[in-house]
Amino acid sequence: MKELKYDALIVGAGHNGLVLGCYMARAGLRVCVMERRLEVGGGLSTEEITLPGFAHNLHSYFHDTINIMPAYTDLELERFNARYYHPPVQAGLILPDGRALCLYDDLERTCASIARFSKRDAETWRDVVNNYGEFCSTVIVPALYSAPSAPSEQMLVMEGSPEGMEWLRLQRMTPFEVVDEWFENEHVKALVLHHLPIPRGILPDYAGLGTVVPLVVSQVEHAQIALGGSHVTAHALWRALLRHGGEATSFTHVEKILLEDGKVSGVRTKEGREYRAPLVVSTVDLKQTFLQLVGEGHLDAGFVRKVRGHRLDEFSVFAVHLALREAPKFRAAPGSEDINQSLRLDIGFDTPEDFVELMAQVRLGQLPDKLAFIASVPTWFDPSQAPPGHHTAFLWQLVPYQIKGATWDEVKEDYAERCIAKWREYAPNLTPDNILAAAAQTPVDIEGRIINMARGGVFMGRTHLAQMEHFRPLPEVAQFRTPIPGLYMAGACMHPGGGIIAGPGVIAADIIFDDLKLPEVVGERVVLHSNGGIRTVISIDNSFLVDRPAGHVFDVFSQIENIAYAFPTVRRVEVVDCDHMNIGILLKMGLMSLDSNVSLEVVERTPPLRLVAQGVAIPGKGLAAAARVMDREGLTRLTMTLRLEELGPERCRIGYNLLADAHGNLKRVYVAVIKGQRAKLEGAFIENVGKIMGAPIVAEEGAAKHLS
Repeated sequence: MKELKYDALIVGAGHNGLVLGCYMARAGLRVCVMERRLEVGGGLSTEEITLPGFAHNLHSYFHDTINIMPAYTDLELERFNARYYHPPVQAGLILPDGRALCLYDDLERTCASIARFSKRDAETWRDVVNNYGEFCSTVIVPALYSAPSAPSEQMLVMEGSPEGMEWLRLQRMTPFEVVDEWFENEHVKALVLHHLPIPRGILPDYAGLGTVVPLVVSQVEHAQIALGGSHVTAHALWRALLRHGGEATSFTHVEKILLEDGKVSGVRTKEGREYRAPLVVSTVDLKQTFLQLVGEGHLDAGFVRKVRGHRLDEFSVFAVHLALREAPKFRAAPGSEDINQSLRLDIGFDTPEDFVELMAQVRLGQLPDKLAFIASVPTWFDPSQAPPGHHTAFLWQLVPYQIKGATWDEVKEDYAERCIAKWREYAPNLTPDNILAAAAQTPVDIEGRIINMARGGVFMGRTHLAQMEHFRPLPEVAQFRTPIPGLYMAGACMHPGGGIIAGPGVIAADIIFDDLKLPEVVGERVVLHSNGGIRTVISIDNSFLVDRPAGHVFDVFSQIENIAYAFPTVRRVEVVDCDHMNIGILLKMGLMSLDSNVSLEVVERTPPLRLVAQGVAIPGKGLAAAARVMDREGLTRLTMTLRLEELGPERCRIGYNLLADAHGNLKRVYVAVIKGQRAKLEGAFIENVGKIMGAPIVAEEGAAKHLS
């Protein structure tokens, strides 16, 4: 049999494996992504399991990180037919009396809905968004796409301010404790907690995870669904992989990771076929990777003991998928009609106590008689997922993997009927005549379909404090490298965890490219410097008008200190000479101060139309901690260009371009800051220029604005 040789092999074609494969192929590596099943995508699964023409999303559905996922834009997935819809009504809790609490993609509408239950809670919600939203989007979100840092780093920077100390206090609480402290209404508390088990894998009583509450509140409005079904996103990743020269195999069950002289040399499939490569990446779970694919004989006994002790998910999911003549119609009270267009439905979790009751039964291995679940009606938003005039719907009930006194096959059909009956209490039209077909999926079915999801655990490892960030899944492999040279990890068992976030795939690409000394490709533009450092470029362009002659503007900005005073958030200016200065910049991002020290030099003066300044920015303590940068990647090279165009005796156009040449996660923090505060920063810049010039500034309609 002919031996197949590659630069890299990826075991598992879930979305993390496909994302990593795309980046590798784009970098010029010969890569093969190997999949046990016929279809790629893993949890991005859409199948007709009830009737022909009815598409059901069997695993992943609520995609709430598409808006911040680097791979979505880097790999141009929309070019390969990925499409998303962002429903205005993001989540809703329906009560037995027909009242509904809804969360929207608009803060004002969300607060108005909350105010119907508690005016104080509406004010608190607004305060949380204002206080934590910027911090979460510019610090926490970028951290999802960088290898986890040592546990002490965040604490060191946070303890420097009262706001940071408050974050650390919340971090030591449970989500239950935080919602109890912040909110007074039990239904508001319940709807926040409803977002924790899925898609985050977190239970409300997990200690040390209280900060997930401000994350949920400030980011809750971003959930989207894949048009055509979640598998369309898998198809887009597969097409992107092929477009960049990568390969994918189906029905290829990897049985062993091959080693030679203690190093990776390839893999062998169940059929005995061998694929050779000096680099292998496993996206399957921790135990399967090391105890089965590698084998205990190749590993240190202490490491094997830790792998065996790795804790799997504490709960699984019982799903019921429905093919319907008509969509569910909730018996909604006046003013609560929007529940009939809510993406995420909370049915039965009316108060925090409902979570306590349900999880007590799950932890005891009981078939829960406490029926409370997550539900949705995909065809409200995407009619293509059912035949014309028809609908699909589903529910997810939290359950144990094993139930005492019975098997899932014995109780499956009856339990599905009980769950449907519970939904019918709120939506009376879910009658047998309306339900054309129903298909239930048990934890055992989940494990059988996707073997990574051992014991029906969809997060490939419990998402609690002992298995998060630097400890996910174990400290020995948390940096995505393993004790075996050439073997890497990149699945949902790694930081930041499960869900369609692609964090493990993106981080693995960064780590592997760093080890191979390849260009970083996680970003739109790539530049290689002579010193071998790899950086990506942020570029901002804009222009505006000022009622001053171009020559006068040039003379003003030829004085180097005026360049400094035009920068927003400047806190310190030290002029060295007519061409050199040092400035300190401090940008407040919610709880954290992002500080930089910039050395700037004017390198070109071409009167009266062009001036160029270049420099180096060194992150201060706050920015370095936010970006989690190392010394070698902490420098950012800056180039600022002013272009002047004479429009008349007393008017000119000022065009400016700012290039920031940054590396890795530091670049992602910069991009997040610019996206979140661009309007404010540019407004401050223009206002400062107006003050320096002593003349009003006129913003141009249609002025060029670009960020890459």
